[in-house]
Amino acid sequence: MWRGAIAVAAILACGCAVRKQADVYRLVRSDGGVVLIPPGRLGAGTIHRTFTPGIQAGGASCEAGGGIAVQRRGRGIRVTVDREVLVRQPAAWLRRWASEAEARGCVAPGTAAELAERILEALPLDPAAAWRLINTNDIRSGYVDLEPGYRLQVDSPIFRDGAPPGTAAIDTAVTGGTDRSINVEVKASPELLGFERAWYAMVARKGQRGAAIEPLSAERHVNGQTEARAAPATDYFRFDRDSAWYRLLYRADRTIVVVAAASYSELERISKEVDADPSACRTPTGRRCAVIPSQVGVNPEIVVRVQGAEQALPVGSTVGSAIRAGGGRPEEALARLSVQRGYAGRLVPVEFDRTGKDILALHLRGGEMLTW
Repeated sequence: MWRGAIAVAAILACGCAVRKQADVYRLVRSDGGVVLIPPGRLGAGTIHRTFTPGIQAGGASCEAGGGIAVQRRGRGIRVTVDREVLVRQPAAWLRRWASEAEARGCVAPGTAAELAERILEALPLDPAAAWRLINTNDIRSGYVDLEPGYRLQVDSPIFRDGAPPGTAAIDTAVTGGTDRSINVEVKASPELLGFERAWYAMVARKGQRGAAIEPLSAERHVNGQTEARAAPATDYFRFDRDSAWYRLLYRADRTIVVVAAASYSELERISKEVDADPSACRTPTGRRCAVIPSQVGVNPEIVVRVQGAEQALPVGSTVGSAIRAGGGRPEEALARLSVQRGYAGRLVPVEFDRTGKDILALHLRGGEMLTW
């Protein structure tokens, strides 16, 4: 009798361990590098996987390539991934591949971003490699692709009524110097009253491809007073109705241009044209790009919850930078740190070695929850 009870207890304990393993990410060291193992009974060395991502099939057949093969199964799809081939693809390749698969009708409209995410969640990957496969989002690279879940913070100057067009918000003047340095006086223009800070959301379009840029709210800051507004005074992001993919270009002359397109391949083409010649935005063939005034700042952000509060962070932020933004010290937070990350539309914990600092370098995708 006692043996039976012990056996049942052992089975129950084993079941709990299996469930625990299946419901967490695991950040581990493997072959001299770092690997993020997704939920499920996978090992760090797993290089092939076939799975159903829960995405509706489109009306056309799918093409294999880049280590990914997609087959139709009823109304859905089945995906087979070869990790060794996938990780050799160039930056943002997976984002481009998913967009083209959707455009060809391999999957239902509006599911490209989700398909790319499900593939990244399917196999153990170096977090840096996973980030590179879906992002080129680094200001130093010259552009940021705007994805569903991102936010845009836009700061615009507010001038007095009647201020001449082209009035500068900041006046500068050289007041002296030497052959090695100059003295520059910087002061606000007398025409400047304050600034408006507005927020926009990148929202996935329901049943359609890609995303839309929607205004969320705004604040006017004038004479030390803050006034909440339901919408910004000027919406800089009005594009054609079929626009679905967006890119923020940082040009060498400090001009910021937002480009929109109906597909990712078209986005690539228009971006190259506009980067070479911003006047291409003024063509009368449609509203596919917008030149942002030089005195307006546009900052792409992701949103995570840090210590129970919503925190907007620059694209490319890590767990360590999120802790600092929340008022903590990363090394001191390690002992109590809890990180939850999205998996198949829900948050699951990330297990990691608390004696090391690998977790602090983990890139955030947006939507994570951190406490310590």
